[in-house]
Order: sequence, then C-alpha cells, then structure tokens
Amino acid sequence: TDRNSVLPADAIGDVENHVVVAVFEARIAIGDEIRWVPVGRGTAFPISPTLFLTNRHVIEFDENGRDELTAAWKNARAVESVSVLDTRVVLVGRFGFGKAREIPARVRFKGVEKNDDLAVLSIEEPGSFACHFAPVPPQRSQVFAIGFPGVSADLATSLGSMDQLIEKIEHFLGKDLQPDGSLDLVKLIGPMNLEPTSNDGIISKTHLQEGILQTNAVIAGGNSGGPLLDAKGRVIGINTWSAVDNNGFSVSIRSDRVKEILADTAFHDQIDWSLFP
Repeated sequence: TDRNSVLPADAIGDVENHVVVAVFEARIAIGDEIRWVPVGRGTAFPISPTLFLTNRHVIEFDENGRDELTAAWKNARAVESVSVLDTRVVLVGRFGFGKAREIPARVRFKGVEKNDDLAVLSIEEPGSFACHFAPVPPQRSQVFAIGFPGVSADLATSLGSMDQLIEKIEHFLGKDLQPDGSLDLVKLIGPMNLEPTSNDGIISKTHLQEGILQTNAVIAGGNSGGPLLDAKGRVIGINTWSAVDNNGFSVSIRSDRVKEILADTAFHDQIDWSLFP
C-alpha cells in the first residue's frame, strides 16, 4: 500500500493539532532566590510516539546568551550575583487533544555541524501521532510553515526582549509558581500563543546550501523547529531561520538531510522508518 494513501484528508490540520511549543528554561540563583525561568522558545513536532524534533538553537544558549541572561536579571533585581545552575526543556501544548499542559523533555541529540541545527527530544508519556515525511518537491511547489510565531525563540539574544520577558515573569512570580519554583508556562505563554499558525508560500530554491532549502513562507522566531509541509501535509523540512525582517525568504533543513542525521543517532531503531521516503 502507498503509505501516502493512508494520510487523512486534513493531514495539515492533524500536524497543527500535534505541534507544541518547546521551552528552554534555566534554573538561576538570584541572590538567595532560586527560580526556573524561560530563556528560549520555539516549535517541536512528533516523529514517533515519544520523540520530537526541533532546532538546536531553540534549546540551548547562544554564544552570549548566558551572560545576557544573568546581566538582565542583575539589573532587574539590583543584585550583585546571578548564576545559572541548570537547564532543561519543557514541551507545552495540547498534544493532539484536551487541555494545554506541560510535559518535561529530555534532550537526546543535538546536531554539531553548522547547517545541522537540529535537536531530538524525548518524553516519557507516549502519544499516538507521528508526522509523515516526503522528498523535497520541485521549485515553486506550495509549502506550509507550521509553528508558533507569537512565541519568540531568541529572547536571550537581546536585552530589550529579555527585559520585556523579565517584566512579564515578575508579574507571575509569587502567583503561579509550581512546587519546584517554576512558572506555569501555559499561563505565561497564553492561550492565543498556544494556537499554531500555518503560513503558506512556495519553494524558491531546493538547494540553497547543502541540506538546506529556501522558501518565501513567512516565519518568525517562534516558528523555529517547526515542520515545513507539502500540500499533502508531509514534512519536507524543518523551519530554521528567516532573513532579517523576513526579507522575502526563509530557510529550512531538508527532509533528506533530517533522515541522514536521524539514521546516525543511537536511537535510530526507535524511529518508524516507514514514515520517511
């Protein structure tokens, strides 16, 4: 049986229902106070009942991110000492059904090459959905970028954005803290930002660089790590970044490169390869 013939009529809608927000958090000591605070956010999507894909840059500090985070909190609290004690990743969303919730994730893999901005996350609570993949279609084919553009993936890269985040976090501190001192991420992100968007466009270059394709689908920081779909709702790439002010193009990691990377991981036997071309 042609595996694509079993795709549901609204395959794009099914993917939209199962993408989630990936939140990178840091456990920081602000003087004598210890808190978990969100640092980076993007999109993740399931490739098996327990495995999710996203971008590496969504779930780690950038080159200066750690220093900018501590500097911003020192300034906000007027304290001399702020340090990062630990980091973690939390997935936030409806996971296909029901009420939005948080599920902790473990980082299983991070790409190391410049163009392999890819990370694999695992959760203990298995779901029932995995995305289908397909080869990259020809130039000018229609595509759909799925994700959460209302959620910035790079809050730690500018002190202006970090100051705004801290202001929002301070509003929540003491009101909606979890037992471990973390924030209620569902409330912090907000219901509107937990609704994914689908931005359409066309493929402008199938090979911009090795393993990379280019489209004119509009994406923002919160789209990072989300799936780029063809017209049948199959993943042909992972949305990675856009030109400054989205100057006409965005780039994604090609599905064939994603397959190559996953095939080399230690958990390749946990992946249903019938979902890949």
